[in-house]
Amino acid sequence: MEDSYSYLLDRGDLYASQGNYEKALEDYYELIRVFPANTLGWTRIAQTLTKLNRLEDAINTYLKALELEENNAAVHYNYANLLLDTGKYEEAINSYNKALQYDKNLVLSHFNMGIAYSKIKNYNKALEAYDKYLSINPDDAEAYYHKGTVLSEMDKHNEAIEIYHKTLEINPEHSATYVNLAVSLDKTGNHQESLKTYEKAIELTPASSELYDNCGNTYLSLNNLEGALNYFNKASELNPLDAYPYYNRACTYSRLNEPDKALQDLKKAIELNPEFKEYARTDTDFENIKNLKQFIQLIHE
Repeated sequence: MEDSYSYLLDRGDLYASQGNYEKALEDYYELIRVFPANTLGWTRIAQTLTKLNRLEDAINTYLKALELEENNAAVHYNYANLLLDTGKYEEAINSYNKALQYDKNLVLSHFNMGIAYSKIKNYNKALEAYDKYLSINPDDAEAYYHKGTVLSEMDKHNEAIEIYHKTLEINPEHSATYVNLAVSLDKTGNHQESLKTYEKAIELTPASSELYDNCGNTYLSLNNLEGALNYFNKASELNPLDAYPYYNRACTYSRLNEPDKALQDLKKAIELNPEFKEYARTDTDFENIKNLKQFIQLIHE
């Protein structure tokens, strides 16, 4: 019997490693037919169902495994990961706490709870979770990045800037950190430093239209309208279906008192995203063209 167990488990694992999940399931189901109380077999089935995107079946299978062995920390942890991925954040938090109850070494539970708490906007608890994780793994750049993101969401941008710098000390190539750092620098009025940071982000992610658009907005904040245009042009070139660069370029042309170009870009932005009608109605950047017939028609038609 022991040989049969090892054979089915090993062959199922081999199939799974090759991406042949249906064949893996056949072996795992045969394993639990012979050994119906085997928690590992049920866990393997749940993991494989997850790979096949049969998520509700996977959830029910994890619950079956926990019925058999409620104090199995690894099953609670894997179940929590699935709950996190499927947007069941509060249930995920409960399961991560269960995992830690049975095995305090599953420290990634703290990190993942930080993500779950962030999703439900319980930012103070998210910070607690990240701090617990970082007290054990103080050199994890990703954890500092996530902590900084929470601080940004709380509008604690000066604190976020410190944490983003810590992230970059550990991993100078963490491109997402440069983006968030640039945003926080902008929010605190450090526009020149923000531009330098955006340039580094663009260097690492040159195909991101959003980065060029953000950088253009920072040039707008500095009233460098020609600089802003250059970045909005590049953003719209990289992603012609993104309404934001057209809208922001329309704002820039209006401030440059070039109404035809402003109206052309505003029309394109509204075609791509009708919500920009509402923005344009109160946007002071359109002060120079707000009384033009074409502008009034665009925002009210």
